[in-house]
Amino acid sequence: MREIKYIVIHCSATKETVDYSFSQLVADHQRRGFKTCGYNIYIKRNGQTYLGRNFGEELAHAKGYNDNSFAICYEGGLDPSSSPKDTRTPQQKQALISAILFCKLLAPNAEVLGHRDLSPDVDGDGQIEPNEWLKSCPCFNVKDEF
Repeated sequence: MREIKYIVIHCSATKETVDYSFSQLVADHQRRGFKTCGYNIYIKRNGQTYLGRNFGEELAHAKGYNDNSFAICYEGGLDPSSSPKDTRTPQQKQALISAILFCKLLAPNAEVLGHRDLSPDVDGDGQIEPNEWLKSCPCFNVKDEF
């Protein structure tokens, strides 16, 4: 298996009021030219977990990180007006912990990050600040929680 340095958390960037099924996620990724879902794990609002790409295969989730990471995505991330918001349900939070623990079994030294934490450090101060984020995804501070 390839060396895994990161476990990257994403949101699907869908409104908390909209159902976004795993099959829709796969179809949307295929429309963008990918062979299937770009993530390893997808978590619905009810906590139901779907396996996307195999853990040994290169992903399609974050340019420059697809070959050295695992990727987990939760359904949601936007409020009803499409503004970034932590929309995770208690079931999703529990499923996310389980997914991270599973990934850590496969890659014990991997750092857990949010997609936005992969943004460039524009001012070179060693921290990725909100004004440097390329995206708000996953719409919560992963480093504070994990």
